[in-house]
Amino acid sequence: KTKIKQIIDIIKVLAKKNISLDLINIFPTEQIFTIDSCEKEKLDRVLKEADIKYNLIENCSTIAIVGVGMTGVPG
Repeated sequence: KTKIKQIIDIIKVLAKKNISLDLINIFPTEQIFTIDSCEKEKLDRVLKEADIKYNLIENCSTIAIVGVGMTGVPG
């Protein structure tokens, strides 16, 4: 499988299990995303069932900074 196909497969598995992703970053060496902490056990179960290896970092926050020129601009 190509790397992009693997990423798409992971996202599809999570979507089928109704696990909402917040922040998504895709790098050549790793894929990073955040979920609500209440989904952690469900995510763990789903990824193990799909035989997807991962690292979990807990107790993180997402901070959004909106500059003056960004207000009301989508994307």
